[in-house]
Amino acid sequence: MHPLAKTSEDSLLNAGLTNTAISVDSYASEKFLNLMKIKAKLFSYDNEDIVLAAMYHDIGKCFIPSQLLKKPGPLTSLEYEVVKMHTVSGSLLLEDEAELFDEQLANVALKYNLPCEVLVNPVLKKKASAIAMFHHEKWDGTGYPHGLCGDEIPFDVQVVSIADVIDALFSKRSYKEPWSAQDVFDFLVRQSGSQFSPYVVNQVKNNFSQIEALYCESNKTYEKNECS
Repeated sequence: MHPLAKTSEDSLLNAGLTNTAISVDSYASEKFLNLMKIKAKLFSYDNEDIVLAAMYHDIGKCFIPSQLLKKPGPLTSLEYEVVKMHTVSGSLLLEDEAELFDEQLANVALKYNLPCEVLVNPVLKKKASAIAMFHHEKWDGTGYPHGLCGDEIPFDVQVVSIADVIDALFSKRSYKEPWSAQDVFDFLVRQSGSQFSPYVVNQVKNNFSQIEALYCESNKTYEKNECS
């Protein structure tokens, strides 16, 4: 049993596991769900297991104080280290079998429309745990929490990682406005071989029009000329 399982229920509540201030778009946006469906087809997955598991990639943010997640300006070095821990805590939360955590996970899943079938399927839950742990690793080894490099990063995670970044760049956050489609595209090209797998970036580049259409259609903050 990992250390989080020893935490009292009161401590969990104080840590924000059931905090109503947590932003839904942090890990459960409809756009991210639809993006993962596109990615599943793009990379020839024969089922939607990757889509379901990916929806839990940021579940560890439930342990991060909401004032950090919603901070409008840059994080301090210490704040950034706290936020980075969402990878480890989210993965361990999904691995734990403690009744308390299962109940809290179910509450979070229901609250944010996360797929509950992940929590009752050991295979899906394990996949979700790996995604939560590794989705901030980078192709060149400069990511966190373990500094994995290249294909040390599971392929499922490589797919979810770039989807997570695409969703963040296209979306409005407390600290940024949504990026234009061209800026997102250019960023992905620049990050090929550093943040992301060249193969994954190439596949996304070749099908970027589908992704652009998804965000331009649903993101009301876009100006019409950005979607033309």
